[in-house]
Amino acid sequence: MDDDERERSLCIFCGEDAPRLNLFHCPSCGGRPETVEDLAYAMAYSRVLYTDATLDRIADELRDGKARPTPPKQDFEQLLAFAES
Repeated sequence: MDDDERERSLCIFCGEDAPRLNLFHCPSCGGRPETVEDLAYAMAYSRVLYTDATLDRIADELRDGKARPTPPKQDFEQLLAFAES
């Protein structure tokens, strides 16, 4: 498994695979996390919290224009605290 496979993450805007927690501009849609909440979602939509199967489901929902699925509350609160620091 190469580094890209271990570090899989999704763009929080379009659902496409994005490099390194998508903290930079998405190569597909140009979106970039701007808020603390966006940063927390960018960290969550990766192998930090989810399996590939779950990431695939989330990607499909984002591509279909659905709202971002919220990670489990306790995990998301920890990610928000980390993003704020």
